[in-house]
Amino acid sequence: MKSSTRGIRLLTATAAWFAALAFLSACGGGASGGGGAAPLPPPPVQQSSMFVTDAYQNAVLVFPESANGNVSPASYLAGSNTALAGPSGIAVSANGTIYVTNALNDSVTIYAAGASGNAAPSTIIAGSATELDAPVGIAVAANGTVVVANSGTTSGTPSITEYAPGANGNAAPTSVIAGAATTLDRPGYLTLDAAGNIYVANLLGNSVAVFASGATGNAAPARQIVGAQTQLANPDGIALDANGRIYVANDGNGYSVTVYSSVAAGNAAPLAVLAGSNTALYNPSGIAVNGLGTLFVADTTAFGSYGGVTLYAPGAFGNVGYNAVVSGGNTGFVRPAGIALH
Repeated sequence: MKSSTRGIRLLTATAAWFAALAFLSACGGGASGGGGAAPLPPPPVQQSSMFVTDAYQNAVLVFPESANGNVSPASYLAGSNTALAGPSGIAVSANGTIYVTNALNDSVTIYAAGASGNAAPSTIIAGSATELDAPVGIAVAANGTVVVANSGTTSGTPSITEYAPGANGNAAPTSVIAGAATTLDRPGYLTLDAAGNIYVANLLGNSVAVFASGATGNAAPARQIVGAQTQLANPDGIALDANGRIYVANDGNGYSVTVYSSVAAGNAAPLAVLAGSNTALYNPSGIAVNGLGTLFVADTTAFGSYGGVTLYAPGAFGNVGYNAVVSGGNTGFVRPAGIALH
């Protein structure tokens, strides 16, 4: 895990960058380069926003779904008061509350709906009792339960921890999924379905593990997607669409997004694969799918110095170009990581 000293330096750099961004926006100017508008028609979007963590900038950047090109964020969270430290996963609840995992200080920071700038979190889950260990993925159930995937790089024990609605401070998890039977191996991002089942991408296990709602302890997954036919290669990001299909961002073997049936299990071939030079995928990380089927991919290095978020129209698979991209000096992106839509 990266050092806390580096995290402090990044916080200082971030504050300076966002101060410059505010000045440039007021003057109508900004840095150029990277992330020009995509040549394909824009994809269908909703009247909502994308919330994107940037692990290098120690920031959360917010754009409308319709954003395209080298545009400034509509709002952001960054600065020493935010307590962001290597932010990775992000989730936004139905009421707009923002939940962020921080890998550098083993915490979950929670912000009120609409929080922006150098805003302090309303709640922080952190401390030895929490069992947080380099947390990455996060999801919030309809009842407010917080579910976190821990990569386990400090303890050597990857896990999924759950916290009661309103958990604060050094709160012990209400449930821990950990142990050899779980098959967890450097878990990345996770998501939940309407029934509360947990879908987690196993980065080093080259698998997707699905745990039944209520699973705890050394529980085996209810099902797995694993095997050569799956084309999973260092899977990191994961999302479900409105029909329950499973989308996975693969950070290895040529970079891809693979899509599976809602009931896929075992050595199941994907229904579709997005891959190839035209896609601009390069180190894809967090992904999301809106209610219209548009795919959003946070990519850490697809556009050189800036990284970016690429958008693909529903059904756009194979070696196809993206339909929109948010990238460039004005965006604030350096290494975008997790993404949530709300």
